[in-house]
Amino acid sequence: MLDPHALASFAPLSSSPEIAADPATEAGLPFSAGTPDLRRPLYSLHNGIAVLGLTGTLYPDRYDALRQSLDAAVADPQVRHLVLRINSPGGAVVGVKELADHIRVLAKTKPISAYADGLCASGAYWIAAATGRIYAPVTATLGSIGVLSIHYDWSKWNEKAGITPTYITAGTYKAVGNPDSPLSDADQTRMQATLTKIHTLFRADIAATLPVDADAPDLWGDGQTFLAADAKALGLVTAIVSDFDHLLATLKDTAAMDPTEFARTDPDLYAAVEAAVTEQVTTRLTAAATEAQTAAVNAAVTAQSERHTALVALLAGDDAAKRFAVLARSNVTADQLTELAAVIRGPEPTATTPESQSRQQILDAITAQTPTAVAALPGGGTPDPVADAIARVGSLK
Repeated sequence: MLDPHALASFAPLSSSPEIAADPATEAGLPFSAGTPDLRRPLYSLHNGIAVLGLTGTLYPDRYDALRQSLDAAVADPQVRHLVLRINSPGGAVVGVKELADHIRVLAKTKPISAYADGLCASGAYWIAAATGRIYAPVTATLGSIGVLSIHYDWSKWNEKAGITPTYITAGTYKAVGNPDSPLSDADQTRMQATLTKIHTLFRADIAATLPVDADAPDLWGDGQTFLAADAKALGLVTAIVSDFDHLLATLKDTAAMDPTEFARTDPDLYAAVEAAVTEQVTTRLTAAATEAQTAAVNAAVTAQSERHTALVALLAGDDAAKRFAVLARSNVTADQLTELAAVIRGPEPTATTPESQSRQQILDAITAQTPTAVAALPGGGTPDPVADAIARVGSLK
């Protein structure tokens, strides 16, 4: 996933079949001598805003480094907002969607934005879009939402050099796309199918986080690049800013800035910030409401269970009430309760006692006030009087 214009930087590779035939060698290019170790989790802090840079061609270890930096920034109590400052043509497919998915999850904890610092294309744009907010100066180039794969055919070179490579494989497709033979139509079709699937995932992720026309992806997601103003018109850019310092100053002063003045001087950025704040507030309120509703339901269920347990204690004694409470905590159904009535009720008293007479009077009173009885048990059995009483009480208005 690389913007085609960036391929010029790889031109020297074409004169060396050894390097061109080994894509893994290219992975070492960003880590040339004298450059910092880009795999270290780093970010700079500006008035509560963590800035994370992403430049050059991207590879899986760069994705890992950015993930670590993001995690560290989100965990930092001094950070209230994260900004990805991106100047990249894109890079490898492997790991980019996973990183984008991770960014979307982190953005639910702290706001994350992206800034297109010149070029934000292909895989770099996939990462930027995951934040849901992309800011750019008017001269920035964005997009290139597509997937690119290059097949080098060195068979004629080998022929001139007197080399005849022989691939010995186990597996019909193990050598598909090898550089020592022309690419057959069948192999190209197979490779194209893979790229098309990745492209579909790419466009789906963009449509899920940015206000593009999901029904017309060819307008914005067919490999084109756009200047910032055109990208904004298509929904690929959230707002245009004069430069990166302007963005940082705006994000820093948003809380203290007069809303009317902010909206007048920078309406696009104001609308983007307002939408971001609204989304965060709505998410938190929804979570709080759900938690409160769950607590209310649990309290109601507990109260109902306690009332039923008290009724069983009154009608059948404390021992039966204890057994009933165990069944209630097990979410036993009414039908199961009826079938287990004998267990709840326990053995009938062998002799008539004042206690049993009192219980019988209560059962008779409930029966008189609730004429609708419990359905007969399977096989023609008689409903248990305690279960019948509970069902009758439950039917009272």
